[in-house]
Amino acid sequence: MPLCCTLFFFFFFLQHILTFTIATSSTTIILEGSTTLRSPNNTFELGIFNLPSSNNFYLAIRYASLSKQTLIWVANRRQPAPTQPNTTLQLTNTTTTCHLSLTHPQTSLPLWQTPTPKGPSFSSCNVQLLENGNLVLLSSENGTVLWQSFDEPTDKWLPGMNLTRTQSLVSWKTETDPSPGLYSLRLKPPDYGELELVFNGTDSYWSTGNWTGNFFTGIPEMTNPYIYRFHFEEPFTVAASFGFTETTSDSGFVPTMFRLEPHGQVQQYTWWKQAGAWNKFWFKPEVCQVRGLCGRFGVCKGHESSELCVCVDGFGPSDEVGWGNGDYTMGCVRKKMDSCDKRDGFQDMGLVKFGSGSVNFSKAKSRSLCESKCLGSCDCVGLTFSEGSGLCKNFYGSVFDFQNVSSVGLGVGDGGGALYVRVPRDGNEKGLDSKVLIVAVLVGSVAVLGVVVISTGGGLSGGNLEVSIADSESYVGDAFPSPMDVNVNVDVR
Repeated sequence: MPLCCTLFFFFFFLQHILTFTIATSSTTIILEGSTTLRSPNNTFELGIFNLPSSNNFYLAIRYASLSKQTLIWVANRRQPAPTQPNTTLQLTNTTTTCHLSLTHPQTSLPLWQTPTPKGPSFSSCNVQLLENGNLVLLSSENGTVLWQSFDEPTDKWLPGMNLTRTQSLVSWKTETDPSPGLYSLRLKPPDYGELELVFNGTDSYWSTGNWTGNFFTGIPEMTNPYIYRFHFEEPFTVAASFGFTETTSDSGFVPTMFRLEPHGQVQQYTWWKQAGAWNKFWFKPEVCQVRGLCGRFGVCKGHESSELCVCVDGFGPSDEVGWGNGDYTMGCVRKKMDSCDKRDGFQDMGLVKFGSGSVNFSKAKSRSLCESKCLGSCDCVGLTFSEGSGLCKNFYGSVFDFQNVSSVGLGVGDGGGALYVRVPRDGNEKGLDSKVLIVAVLVGSVAVLGVVVISTGGGLSGGNLEVSIADSESYVGDAFPSPMDVNVNVDVR
């Protein structure tokens, strides 16, 4: 066959192959701008929404009929859209893939997209918003779920949604910023037989206790079937899956949910139709028990104040903008960074449980001598002193997570334990009233993990013991930190 004929047939067949490939690939616009997609009974709607006092826009699911906007799921929480117009949710379908993507003309890459489904090829797919608030991507051939929003929860936990080894709640950063915050609710590894609240990915500060078959040991009230029925599939295995369903109500559908708050509490809500508001009727733990809530040199005031946290005297917020938006985790810094000198004063914080960077133990005949030792280093940020034993503790780096000791029922050794935080001399010398600022933390039970007893013959007078601990560790009165949680470097001089 002549070369010209060969080339003709080659390009003829190539054209048909390309035409076939293009014909089996399609992109459908699901949402654009202010359009929405609703569930069958108009309970939920998917759309591109913004939040009060925010210029950012998010692909999100919310309750469609409630007077108060409540976003139950946010897709692009890490990368918001700059405007609502021209923001588009597209469904792309080929013989080998089917996925959703959120795009905006000002960005070269999608703001968000679903993963490529694994499995055999399929001819078509579709997207649906179910009546339980779950956004699903389905195979049109057999209805197989290729992807669902319930597998990628944000901060809300709804009936029908399960928490698993890989599916956890992650808080919003603030009430007006849905980007991932510092708190998470997850199945506790490695056994996966209980739930825990975690700060900054690793620091656990509350747990439910183990599953008994009907309830968690730390939440016996969950056996009341008034609203929910809980189920735990394959507990204590890597396949563990915990969720709940609503019980039947004479009043019909009542919106309900758990939420992991930006300030680290998990709270349970039902919608109060008469008041047009969410009714909070359960939460854990007490707010001032949340790890890292007020950051370094921040004091928890609780919900009786417009601000959850305040700074100790002579200190101000590290992040003024975040502090104003309710994000206190960056804590406080000295208002005058160069003001450290031996004329600094000490603010009496009362008998408190707190976290510290590192601590130096020594003997002193009086609190004034203990203070003098602290004032000798600008790295020293506070102290405790026991009149009975003469034990002087100087704390270095930072102090944080203040909690009232009397409220949690812990003793303070031989009468010592009041914390004195170093403050600039030109600060408020009257100090802060610890009875006002250190909020009582009502805790049903507190486990003391360990006590370290150290003997050096004639006591501590013969030298100093220096213990370096991680920022998340804590002291109560004259107790030493738990040996399970600290690195101890002994230096007897």
